[in-house]
Amino acid sequence: MNLDRVTSLKASDGHSIPALSVSPASPRRGAVLHPYGCSKEHMLGLALGLAGKGIASLAIDLCGHGENMSAIGPGVYHAQRESRSPSPARLCCGWV
Repeated sequence: MNLDRVTSLKASDGHSIPALSVSPASPRRGAVLHPYGCSKEHMLGLALGLAGKGIASLAIDLCGHGENMSAIGPGVYHAQRESRSPSPARLCCGWV
């Protein structure tokens, strides 16, 4: 099992998305999103549990949380309702 800091994720507006990757040797993958007021580190227990089940995950800091200094946008709720399968890079730009 590997725990790595990811520095290559970029949002569509160009800002970096801080993330931690937890990965076993597995082709199955998922994203772990924290609730309001938390950060990616709060989700490591879940990410490690998923890794123990053979599922690699990526825990990111959403806008305005943890190491992500970008502002929380006003269109977050509406974007969530309109998007059925957002990419991790879009999650931090009002696509929660």
